[in-house]
Amino acid sequence: MRDKLIRVGLFASLFLIMQPVLLPEITYGQTGEIAVPAPAPRAVQNRVSAPRKMDVEAESNEVEGEAKEICLAALGSIATVSSTEAPVTDDAGCGVENPVSLTAVNGQSGGIRMPGDMLNKCSFALQLTHWLSDVVNPLAKQHLGSAIVAVRSGPGFVCRRRNNQPTGKLSEHAFGNAIDIVGFKLENGGSFNVKQADSLPPSEALFLNALRKTACGYFTTVLGPGSNPAHATHLHLDMGIHGKTNNYRICE
Repeated sequence: MRDKLIRVGLFASLFLIMQPVLLPEITYGQTGEIAVPAPAPRAVQNRVSAPRKMDVEAESNEVEGEAKEICLAALGSIATVSSTEAPVTDDAGCGVENPVSLTAVNGQSGGIRMPGDMLNKCSFALQLTHWLSDVVNPLAKQHLGSAIVAVRSGPGFVCRRRNNQPTGKLSEHAFGNAIDIVGFKLENGGSFNVKQADSLPPSEALFLNALRKTACGYFTTVLGPGSNPAHATHLHLDMGIHGKTNNYRICE
C-alpha cells in the first residue's frame, strides 16, 4: 500500500511539471522594443472659480429683496402699510433698509392710526406693530379704561445725531429704526401724555411703567422721563445693536 501511494505522488508531481506555463502577453513596438502600455488617463478635476464681485452683489440683492417681501407680507396682515422709496439725504451715513410707510395698526384689540410721516425700516415697523396691538392696547384698556385709537409721535426717519446734537454718533432715527412716542389718543375721547410718572394720576403712572417694562422685551433701547432731560416728555424706542449682540438692552 505504501509503495502505491508513493507512485501516485510521483505521477502527480510529474503531471504538474509537464503543464505549460502561461506568460503575460508581451507586445513589441516597431523598433522591436517592448511597448509599455500607457497609463490610464487621470480624472480631470473640475475647478470651482471664486464668485465674482458682481455675482455676490446680485445674490445679496436677491436675499435682501426676499427678506423685504417676507416682512411686507407679515406686516400687511396686521397693519396698513406700503413699501416706499428710500429717503434721499445729504448725509451719506443716513439711510433706511427696506423702507415702509406705516399708517395704521389693525390688530385684534382694535385699529390704531399712526402719524402720516411714519417712514421706518420694515423690521422695526413689524416689531412696533406687534407691541402696540398685542401689549399697549390691552394695557390701555386695563389702566385707562379705553382702547387706543391713535399714536402721537415724531417721525420715524430723521437724519440726525443722537439727542439732536451737532456732532457724535448717528441716532437710530437716521436708519428708520426708532420712534419717539409722545402720547396716545383714546377711544373715549381722552388722551395720555408721556411725562414724569410722579406727575401722573396713579392709573396713568401704572400704565406708563407697564409700557416701559414691556417695551424692553420688544426693543433694544427704551428711554423716557428720568433717563435724561432730552427724553422728559416722550418714550424713545429703537432696535439698534448697542452691544456685541442684539441681546444687550438699554432700559432707562
